[in-house]
Amino acid sequence: MRDFVSCSRRAVSPPDIISPRPRLMAGLQRAQPSRSVLVIVDAIEARDGDRAESILRENTRWTVKVLGELVAGSG
Repeated sequence: MRDFVSCSRRAVSPPDIISPRPRLMAGLQRAQPSRSVLVIVDAIEARDGDRAESILRENTRWTVKVLGELVAGSG
């Protein structure tokens, strides 16, 4: 069973994220309520935090904090 948010690979604002897991969506909104974010689904599904962090750092619009909140909230 998937425990991860699925969304497109474009930046979306947190209130617009569609998630099968309301708890994850709430965690993401708490992490960055005023910023657009991108969920890198393949890196998160692999639970490869180092790779995901590296990808996030390549683009200053993204934030490592969002990934950390999302992964921590996924259990």
